[in-house]
Amino acid sequence: MGCWIKNSNPQDIDLEKIDCLESLLRSAECEGVAGIVSGQLIKCLSDPPKNIVDRVLGGFRAGAANLAHLERLGFLLRQEEIEVIALKGPALASSVYRGQLSLRPYGDLDLIVQPADESRVRKLAKANEFPVSLDLRHTLADNERIHSHAELCRVSNEEVWSRSSAWMDGVRRLDPELHLCYLAIHATKHTFSRLIWLVDVALVWAECHAESTILLAKRIGALRPVLLSVWAAHDLFELKSPTELPSLDIHERICLSLIRKRWIDRPWGEIFLALSVKGLFAKLTYMRELLFPNDLGNSPRRYVSRLIRLLREPDASRGNYRND
Repeated sequence: MGCWIKNSNPQDIDLEKIDCLESLLRSAECEGVAGIVSGQLIKCLSDPPKNIVDRVLGGFRAGAANLAHLERLGFLLRQEEIEVIALKGPALASSVYRGQLSLRPYGDLDLIVQPADESRVRKLAKANEFPVSLDLRHTLADNERIHSHAELCRVSNEEVWSRSSAWMDGVRRLDPELHLCYLAIHATKHTFSRLIWLVDVALVWAECHAESTILLAKRIGALRPVLLSVWAAHDLFELKSPTELPSLDIHERICLSLIRKRWIDRPWGEIFLALSVKGLFAKLTYMRELLFPNDLGNSPRRYVSRLIRLLREPDASRGNYRND
């Protein structure tokens, strides 16, 4: 993947040294990088196996279909004089992934919408039997379960919209600097459990002005997750060190070693975010909401159940993010 990110030729690959090619491809699918891995394998093989070719073709068809769905939605929104901002997969697949639609999978559309327009967007999608799930939010920091999450992205709606630009009918996308802050927070929150999120970070960082990005991240409260994410991406994919960035402190270096080892089955990412917010009271509030989210009501049994699942099976307790 490092070769693809650097746009350099991959090293020769000896399939005989890969114990189980199918297992490798399944792991790549779980990490969201099957398109990249399969494409690199095809470059190295004179006669690539059919299962690799099929994955590339399947990824391209899925990517083209998703882009067509987004274009159709944008056309419908434009007729109603509504605009949305696309985040993550929809905004990245046809831009920083060099237009190779098979490389950035996503299963739903993450969109920022004006509060007054949300019900209209949902009605429009339902009336037109829209086939893709819409994940609508009003701000970058929307999180009904952990309100303190907003401390990591202290940016007004006005600034979010002013830092976006027209992309297609009815759809806008963020500038690289603000989008990187969002991607870094999202990846850290989910303990970097998918490699594709670190590929996102590496590619968007390459589009950013380093000094402006650091100043923005510091101002909105996202500096620590941005530093950890960018350093992690460069470390994991063996890219040139981002010398423009401040060095990591001791607990960030520990987190970096966990990412390197793919120790992703515990919620240390959320704890890292809690420790990243400014002020002791804000840190304690975040930790309280992490253990006792705001959407569990007043049932003590649900809180106990939440705590047990968080410690034993955090991925199950926080939901399935395989389609992000």
